This record gives sequence, C-alpha cells and structure tokens, in this order.
Amino acid sequence: MLRNENKPNYVTVLSVIRASEKWQPMVRGIHGFTIKMGFELKLPVVTALVGVYSIWVMDTAWKLFNHTKDKDVILWSAMVSACVKSGEYVAAVELFRKMQFCGVEPNYVSIVGIVPACVNIGALRVGKEIHAYSIKVSSISHVNIQNSLVDMYAKCGSLKASVTVFRGIEKKDFVSWRTLIHGCVENDRFKEALSLFYEMRYCCFELDESAIREVIGALSKLDEIKIGQCFHSFVLKQGYLGCVSVVTALLHMYSGFGDIESARSLFDHLKPKDLIAWSTMIAAYAQSECPSNALDIYQQMQSVNEKPNEIIYVSLIQACSSMAAEEIGEGIHAQVIKSGNTSNAFLISFLIDIKTRVSVEISETVANRLLL
Repeated sequence: MLRNENKPNYVTVLSVIRASEKWQPMVRGIHGFTIKMGFELKLPVVTALVGVYSIWVMDTAWKLFNHTKDKDVILWSAMVSACVKSGEYVAAVELFRKMQFCGVEPNYVSIVGIVPACVNIGALRVGKEIHAYSIKVSSISHVNIQNSLVDMYAKCGSLKASVTVFRGIEKKDFVSWRTLIHGCVENDRFKEALSLFYEMRYCCFELDESAIREVIGALSKLDEIKIGQCFHSFVLKQGYLGCVSVVTALLHMYSGFGDIESARSLFDHLKPKDLIAWSTMIAAYAQSECPSNALDIYQQMQSVNEKPNEIIYVSLIQACSSMAAEEIGEGIHAQVIKSGNTSNAFLISFLIDIKTRVSVEISETVANRLLL
C-alpha cells in the first residue's frame, strides 16, 4: 500500500497495530509512523497502543495515557484493564475512581475490568461499592458483570453474597455456574458445590473439563469414595476419560481415598501422560505402604525422557526416607543438585530427614551446603 503511494488513514493504522501486538519492534515502528502521519491524537489509535504496550512496557502505556487530553471511557477502561493485567491492582482501583472524578461514567466494560483488581487485593469494601454503582447505573443486568461479582464475593470469602448475586442472574450462562461451583470449592463448601453441579445438569448445561475437575476436587475433599466412584462412571459415560487433566484429577482423588489400585489402573491407561499425572502417581506411592513403587514409576518416567519437577523430587526423597534407602536417596540428591533445585525449602527439609536417619553430622553438612 505504501509502495503504491497510497496514504493509509487512521483506521488502517489501527488494524495494523492490532495485528502486530505480539511483535514489539513492529509496534514501535508503527507508533513512529502514526506520529509522522499525525494520528497520535486519535483516541482509537492511542487506546490500541496503550493495550499493546501494556503487554511489555507499562511505563510507555502510562505515558501515552497521561499525555492524552479529553480521554473517553474506552481509553480509561483500556488503561484500567492494562493495570489489572500487569498486576497493578491498587493503581487500577485509583484510576477507576479518578475516571469518575473526571466526570467520565464507567460502562459495563470498565466494571468488568475493575472487579478482578478488588479480588486480588482483597478489597471487598471497594467491590461492594462497585456492585452498588453497577446497580445505580443499571449495568447489573449484564451477565458478565454479574459473573464477575459472583467470583469476587466468593474469592473474598463472602460466599453468601456470591450465592445471592448468582440467584439474581436471570439468564445464567455456563460461566455463572462454573464460577459459583469453583467458589464453593475454594470456600470448603464441597456439598454445596456438588448440589450446584447437579442443579446445573438439571438445567441442561453442557459440561467442560474445568467443571468436571471442580467436582472431582470437591469429592476428594469430602472423602466419599462411593460417590467418587459413581462420578468416575459418569465421567466415563460422558467421554471425558480421554482428557489428561480430568484423569489426573481422578488419580488425585483415588490416591486421597487410599485406593492406590484404582489410581494405578487409571494411570496405566492414560496416554499420553503429562508431568502432573507422573507427579500425582509418584506422590501417591510415596505416601502409601508401597513407597518403592514410586521409584518404579520414576524409572518409567525417565524412560520416556520426561524431566521431573521439584514436587517429584520431594516425593522421591519421601519414598527413600520411608524405606531408609540412603544410597538411592544419595542418587536423588545428586540429581537435585544437577537440576539446580537446591533452593527449594521442601527439598532441603526432606534431604535433611533422610540424612538424619544415618548421621546427624551428615545432616548438618547437607543443610549448610544447600543454604549457602
């Protein structure tokens, strides 16, 4: 287009900015071009640049925002969202209030954007103010806002308010149900989570992996093996045993019940296995009456060139400690050092434990070496 000496308008530039958001040098080049063409004062262009720069350099995003006069609600909302995404939650709340002080009325996008900031800083009072404001300006009818409020109240420990907002949603979507189920699990209300799941099914909502995992997590905490087995059958019937994350959740559930055989059966049939599945099975054996099997699973893991994480090392050392297998523990210790995981407090603790079985002096040597 430029080679043919056709001058783009700001709408064209806007499209190019959005298409180049993952390539920082290109964005900087386009930014320079917008200044050359005189588009740097166009609010849609500034808003797009703020959104893109916030991915890499918040300082540049702030400069663009602060140097722009006559900001509209879209630019304010974009900057609030940028603060939330970059973890500047307090700044996001202050900016939201400043927007109102400047006479700009937040829209439903602004409200949806600011609610997560309240969650992350535990600002329930501010969240309630935003809830009240959304009712005042009649934005509460937007299901996205209602879902955000359900999530906020649950994560701030006010599950009763979360349920109240949920029950007030006229047209609940799948996110509404999943959010409250997750909130119940987070607040240790596992039976309520199961009841909501059955209610959601009664309302004919389709499931996804995340909802299935939430219910399995609730069952794990309830320690109801028969209900867990029934739900396992339901998962099989629904065709979710091909999902690694769902099978891994079932693995964790059965290992928590102490039913290692069922966990192993699931594990053996799972293909391909991810790192979480390997970690869960190794941990299950390490804490069982057959800790040596944890080492067998680890050997299988090595045979498929899967690299262990810190959690796996902790489980392996725990297994060695249970068996008083100092020599094998020494080998694991060497692997820990080689992998660069010597700063992990749990690993240090378990290494000291296995060494203590042999010699207090060796234990102190390991502690001093790892803490240096």
